[in-house]
Amino acid sequence: KLSLRGADLRRLGEGIRSAAPLSGRVDLTATFAGDLSTGSGQFAVRDLAWENKELAPEVRGRLIVRGGQLELDDLQGRLAGGTLRGRGRLTLAQPSRNFVRLTLDNADGRRLTAPFAGADVLDGETDVVVRLRVYPEVR
Repeated sequence: KLSLRGADLRRLGEGIRSAAPLSGRVDLTATFAGDLSTGSGQFAVRDLAWENKELAPEVRGRLIVRGGQLELDDLQGRLAGGTLRGRGRLTLAQPSRNFVRLTLDNADGRRLTAPFAGADVLDGETDVVVRLRVYPEVR
């Protein structure tokens, strides 16, 4: 069993200069078989902020391990005032099946782009769909 309560993102990001202004708290609870072949858990990221400006009060989701793959399921929360949903899969055996899909509806464009230079590029209500195929090089 793995349990993590209140991990500080600011401290976790200290080694990554571009993530330094990121803050929030992470909770993770998961149970896995001894050989990590199966398992499941839940996570939550609370009070996610960039330079002390709130991005998300809470984002949560489920993690599932089965059949040699890690699945991110039922990701949901509020981000920049919009509704965030997502899912994903990571497998080393068949990297062509790896993906992440995020959908953000009705977000505040200024809040969403605040972490980036030129934050005034988006103004008003914004919808975003991100689809990534992840092909890691396995050696």
